[in-house]
Amino acid sequence: MKTNFLTKGLIIGLMLIVSPCFAAVETVRGEGEYVMSVYDDMEIAKLRALDIAKQNALEKAGVYVARYLRSENLTVTAMEMTAITGDTTDIKSKVFTNRILPSDLIAVRVEITCDVDTSKIDKYLKFNEEKRQHLTEQYGSFVDSGKNLSKAENELDASDIAERARRRHIAEEKVKEALKTSDYDERVRLCNEAIEADPKYVQAYLERGFAFDEKKEYDKAIANANHALTIEPKNAVAYRNRGRVFFSLKKYDNTISDCNKALELDPNFVFAYNDRGAAYINKGEYDKAMGDLQQALKLDSKCSYAHNNIGIIYEKQGKIEQAFEEYTKAIELNQNYAMVYRNRGDLYAKKGEHDKAIIDLNKAIEIDPNLSMAYNNIGAVYERKKNYEQALKNYTKAIELNPNFYLAYCNRGYLYGYILQNYKYALADINKAIDIDESDAKIYNHRGIFYYRQNDYFKAIADYSTAIKLNSNYADPLINRGLCYMDIKNYDKAMEDYNHAMRIDSNYPLIYQNRGELYFRMERYDNAIADYNKVFSLIPQSDNPKIYERRGDCYFFKKEYKTAIVDYTKAIELNDKLVWAYIRRGASYYYIEEYDRAIEDFNKASSLDPNAVDYKNNIKMAMEKKNEKQKENKNQTR
Repeated sequence: MKTNFLTKGLIIGLMLIVSPCFAAVETVRGEGEYVMSVYDDMEIAKLRALDIAKQNALEKAGVYVARYLRSENLTVTAMEMTAITGDTTDIKSKVFTNRILPSDLIAVRVEITCDVDTSKIDKYLKFNEEKRQHLTEQYGSFVDSGKNLSKAENELDASDIAERARRRHIAEEKVKEALKTSDYDERVRLCNEAIEADPKYVQAYLERGFAFDEKKEYDKAIANANHALTIEPKNAVAYRNRGRVFFSLKKYDNTISDCNKALELDPNFVFAYNDRGAAYINKGEYDKAMGDLQQALKLDSKCSYAHNNIGIIYEKQGKIEQAFEEYTKAIELNQNYAMVYRNRGDLYAKKGEHDKAIIDLNKAIEIDPNLSMAYNNIGAVYERKKNYEQALKNYTKAIELNPNFYLAYCNRGYLYGYILQNYKYALADINKAIDIDESDAKIYNHRGIFYYRQNDYFKAIADYSTAIKLNSNYADPLINRGLCYMDIKNYDKAMEDYNHAMRIDSNYPLIYQNRGELYFRMERYDNAIADYNKVFSLIPQSDNPKIYERRGDCYFFKKEYKTAIVDYTKAIELNDKLVWAYIRRGASYYYIEEYDRAIEDFNKASSLDPNAVDYKNNIKMAMEKKNEKQKENKNQTR
């Protein structure tokens, strides 16, 4: 049986494995540089620079492998040459540096060293020789078509490889062009052209998926990651990218699963540890999250994302100063990281340092003008500063950037309703928020409050009922529905709601305050006093004048006037505009025959609200009683 030329060449090569001209392991170096756009983050830029450096190193390794093969008189096709180079080259070290370009953009540069192991070349060739011999023995004369057929096949292979190389080059250039634009629609278009040129270019699918993720077209983003995995089933980056999309969809278990797979393929994949840690944070599993994030920092101490996420853990645990330190460290490492400026700005706001919060949030917006959450949060800071015009402006900008931004609609609606008392606009925003997410019990509770304030009790009751249905352990809508029932004089249902709320949270002062009001209206004054006393036991330093006033009313109607006067006096100390506190304290003084004080309180109430009662008659009665008492005293002294 004859052997074809290529097979024969390989047999000779296997007999001459050892060559004194070549070391078993040769070291080559590769360099790569990637220029960040204003929308790139540092970690992704590092990955892209690393891809370029790997390609550069593989080209050099290919030259070395070719020399080795020539020295051994081995014959392989160009396609085999590419496969051998990839399989025998391992990255051993990488060093990143940055430089600022005249355009103020950052160029990320990496230098890597790789080892080319010639023993792997021999193993590869031996495996292929065994496979070829098997085919020769199985198919005999069909494979043994002579030198002419082998030559023709090699020529076809070379032509095909050249065409594929040309198409791959086109695809690579399209993806490079895509990465230079911040317009994600344009990125998708350029990646489409790359894929059209080379349907097996994985990087094009990864970049197109990234663009779809940023466009919030999550199904398409997942589809691109899946397609990348059909081409390269062991592509760790594809798993990480898909996990990132699942994170955006709040499918944290899926994120963790994909990161697990990425780490199986690449145990040193920093971003997979970071992303898995972020998913654990959102599941409330802070210990697991901290373990992953510390591992990320162990692999790369300059990973700003890991520092940011550790800051989030500390903030959630109430460790404010430690959170602040982590956010600041992340900023020192990556001054183009918009999200961490936003997080530190939010932390400043929590600390009451509003001006510093605004500086950080504005910096986040400067870096990423499309960061809708930063606009929302700066709006909240301005609201706390009582600059409502700026608050509205920023909430509105957040909504313009993200028309489905649930939280921004809520915040603007609350500002309109609770602060500006513009219930028309408030309800428009709350209705839009409900259209976006109808599963949030709190939003129905707030809309119920706005209906209640407009005396639309039945719409309010309907919303409170929906909130209770969505969350049976939510006490607020029960309290508020009880208030509606109380105002329409359905006292039994009001009592049911307050007692139900108390079973959910027996230490909630507002329940006792409102039930106390219900008892007062039912003229069950002792029960009302007991509930008001409970409020004061839960809030010993309460500064709520209305509770003192109402407890004073209970004592007043129980004819315990001196005790009532004590409560009215405390209420007036806290708020000297309480008309009825003056009126009833005046009446209490009248009944204990301190007529001068009664007249003084009636006059004060009249100055605050001339139409509240018939002050002239009250003052007249007090004056008459005062005169009668004076006469009686004179008669007793004679």
